[in-house]
Amino acid sequence: MVGKVNTVYHDYFLGRGGNLPVFRGHYYPHTGYGIGGIISSLVRSAIPLLKPLAKKAAKVAGKELINGGTKTHSDVMEGKKLKSAIKSRGLESISNIAEKALNTPARGKKRKAPTQKKRKKAGKHRKTDIFDFL
Repeated sequence: MVGKVNTVYHDYFLGRGGNLPVFRGHYYPHTGYGIGGIISSLVRSAIPLLKPLAKKAAKVAGKELINGGTKTHSDVMEGKKLKSAIKSRGLESISNIAEKALNTPARGKKRKAPTQKKRKKAGKHRKTDIFDFL
């Protein structure tokens, strides 16, 4: 009976002029955030906390890279092979970076003290009269 009702329904409406304007809604894909949304929100909240540490580590690494490069250059100039000089100075630089980065505390942004505006001293104003402009 159910099948017959459906065909009768379709026949009735299709026979009256084709498709009727019927609201069918709209398909919206799933917009749930899931585990990726949770992880990204955790990372976004951790970035401001880790930024000072990353800056400090980058500063220390840059200085050690320069120091290690100059020491490697001096070893090569003394006659050591380049590969052995890079190995020994590279390991030394890595251990120095790790030691300095872990031992020195990271400091956040320093706030500037608010500056006070200078006030102009009130000077003597002389009265003007109508004859001053002539």
